[in-house]
Amino acid sequence: MTMKNLAVLVLLFSGTTFAKCVIEEKTLVVGDTVEQVKYEVCDDKVGVDPYAVGFISDLFVFRQHPDKKGTFSMNGTVCKWFIDTKNTIELKEFEGVICHIGSNKWQVVDKF
Repeated sequence: MTMKNLAVLVLLFSGTTFAKCVIEEKTLVVGDTVEQVKYEVCDDKVGVDPYAVGFISDLFVFRQHPDKKGTFSMNGTVCKWFIDTKNTIELKEFEGVICHIGSNKWQVVDKF
């Protein structure tokens, strides 16, 4: 009998709602029988700021800055400008910089 566990932490989003999710997979092997179970537990009340400095995601998640298009080099890394809009008491727009960190992943390095 062999059992393998795999847990993955992901951030899911839809519009402006973000959730922290844990996906767990268990595989049980008994002789010639393989049983696999996957389940996901999400919490959408985590208060995640998806565009905070350090946040990592795919490029499509970020809104391209309308006035600062294209890429530029910063410390030898390919970077881009993005914008973020927050609706608190009044609508506020932020600018930020993301840099490519490999395999289509980009990291927020500055936001103001």
